[in-house]
Amino acid sequence: QAIAKEAKGIGIHWNFAPVCDINSNKQNPIINTRAFGEVIGDVIPHSLAYIQGTQEEHILACAKHFPGHGDTATDSHISMPVLHHSREQLASQELVPFLSAIRGEVASVMVAHLAVPSFDSSNTPASLSPILVTDLLRNKMRFNGLIVTDALDMHAITKQYSSAEATVQAIQAGCDIALIPENPMEAAQALIAAVQNGVLSAQRIQESVAR
Repeated sequence: QAIAKEAKGIGIHWNFAPVCDINSNKQNPIINTRAFGEVIGDVIPHSLAYIQGTQEEHILACAKHFPGHGDTATDSHISMPVLHHSREQLASQELVPFLSAIRGEVASVMVAHLAVPSFDSSNTPASLSPILVTDLLRNKMRFNGLIVTDALDMHAITKQYSSAEATVQAIQAGCDIALIPENPMEAAQALIAAVQNGVLSAQRIQESVAR
């Protein structure tokens, strides 16, 4: 709550926190001490308290990095991690803190740049995958708030996609906000062209604008 008060005082209205990842992999180079703990029992109460304290001050909180970046040994700032868990394991472990955050009325969820073959066999990053963003997060887990990608200038994305490709695919997947594309002008122009060419509908854009 103190962090939220400070954020509000300097004009920040959206804090990309808390980290809801379970840091279960000791070789994790990026989540590490950013997580609240290594077990569900530590992560859930702390992340829920963070969400409550943040949003009581009318600052948006953000549960990240969906569907769970804790059991990885790759930094998605450098290259794309692959989460090889079964759907059952994800449902009993990684997804649980996010479901709790949704039930705790978190305002937004950030989607990670990591592949989850058990859900999307194409190895598309979760942030660009309709299966993970729309089918799982939006529909199955019934999240109605803002969905934002992790930063699109991270190498997990830029090694495979242009700013135009990543931004359009993120919106197609169901994300509302394409965060920090490497080339913002290229990204904006690609979105306009996608609507003009019928690749994206104006209605799809308006849904995100309304949220």
